[in-house]
Amino acid sequence: MSENCNHDCASCAENCESRQQSFLKSLHEGSAVGRVIAVVSGKGGVGKSLVTSLLACEMQRRGHRAAVLDADITGPVIAGAVEQFWTDVIWDDVDYMFVDMPPGTGDVPLTVFQSLPVNGVVVVASPQELVGMIVEKAVNMAAMMNKRVLGLVENMSYFVCPDCGSRHSVFGQSRIDETAERFGIGQVAKLPINPGWAASCDAGEIESIQVPELAQLADYSERGAY
Repeated sequence: MSENCNHDCASCAENCESRQQSFLKSLHEGSAVGRVIAVVSGKGGVGKSLVTSLLACEMQRRGHRAAVLDADITGPVIAGAVEQFWTDVIWDDVDYMFVDMPPGTGDVPLTVFQSLPVNGVVVVASPQELVGMIVEKAVNMAAMMNKRVLGLVENMSYFVCPDCGSRHSVFGQSRIDETAERFGIGQVAKLPINPGWAASCDAGEIESIQVPELAQLADYSERGAY
């Protein structure tokens, strides 16, 4: 907060903590939500919704009450709809809420960051030549909103041959470690292409999927490193 702050956020362009607090929406009476973790990506199609669901399932297995708020929706009133998910739904004693954010860094993700008390951010990417630029967009958005990036998840990082057990980088060599070091992100998870996961999701049995690669990120979130 600036020393000359007049507490009139409507006339001020500074993105300080006071301004962010002024846009936060209240939960429905009777609701209780502990930590809110936003799962973001710089572009669509990288498996952000899958990572969101897997993290929620992991926390549930650990004895926490987890929930998912799906903010990855389309329509002319998307921001208002997301706010309603937060304010009108009775969230019953949720320990961890994972918010599946819209892809990109436009007005809607920014509105969600302003409306919900996000404690931390998980960035999802894929092994592409432009991954550094894509991650940079998401990280910069989090920094602009004063949100800490808890970890970086590279989905579809590799494929393990079921016959010989060799690992293949189908979508190109991973650069996620270098990207994480560049932006000072301590937690990195590389998820494989796993046809078995797809089959479980199609069968409505995502809770049966256990992902050791996400365990360290879950540990980090569980310790409250925000």
